Amino acid sequence: MIKEEVFKFINRIEFKTKKILSGCLSGDYKHKTKGFGLDFNQLREYQLGDDIRYIDWKGSAKANQILVREYLDDKNRSVYILIDLSASIFYGSKDKLKFDSITELCSILSFMFLYSKDAVGLILFTQEVELFIAPRSGKSHIINIIDKLISFKPKYKGTSINNVLKFISKHNIKRSIVCLISDFLSDFDNSLLKLAAKKHDLIAFRCLDERELDFPQVGMLNVKDIESGEYFYINTNNHDINRNLSSYFQCQEKLMRLFKIEYFNMVIQEDFHYDLVRFLKRRGK
Repeated sequence: MIKEEVFKFINRIEFKTKKILSGCLSGDYKHKTKGFGLDFNQLREYQLGDDIRYIDWKGSAKANQILVREYLDDKNRSVYILIDLSASIFYGSKDKLKFDSITELCSILSFMFLYSKDAVGLILFTQEVELFIAPRSGKSHIINIIDKLISFKPKYKGTSINNVLKFISKHNIKRSIVCLISDFLSDFDNSLLKLAAKKHDLIAFRCLDERELDFPQVGMLNVKDIESGEYFYINTNNHDINRNLSSYFQCQEKLMRLFKIEYFNMVIQEDFHYDLVRFLKRRGK
């Protein structure tokens, strides 16, 4: 049975999602539009700017011209929301955890896809994939997804983005929209990221605490890695710490652009909703 406070949270998020949608999305999602969606429509002549992945080489050889496969996109897509629940997600330097912002983001995205008639699935992962819920449509399903996320107790503390990328790339999952939500404080295999981006419409959401972007200078600190449990000393007066952090995140963003992965950054101490609206508007163009 879903707790009363969860229902209150869901009602608040649904109201907020409608407000966001009224400001950034428009159009009737019921009609079919031509694009590179899920249902095959026809072969047509290649045009400058077409994705070369959709070239039909056999048909091109027979017709003696380059042809691409065109599909119908009826907007009834499958969407997978992948959420990192490793120990670092339950960190917050003040009164809010990264998990709180991630839960709100997941809930908003779930209702958005519900309103656009898409089927939503959920994958929760740490160093292993710990929960898989197949995509379905309907408000009761979205409520179940949010409730599962809020109540779920991870088995492991570590992080493996590689394992969840392997899961969506190698299992029998058709081309889908994949929302990968993490703090991305764990290294991953670039080739696996590239493969996932080729197979799916991959969107990365990076959620960080402000202290992970700008470490305060307070001298020597004995800190604990909450995933491994190890303690070590760091000199916070060393300016290389923040430079290295900035370089680390910039390299990730460069990699996303290289693989044509759209990404959204959020800091838990900041209101991300207006930035999310701008992100969705830009993505919808």
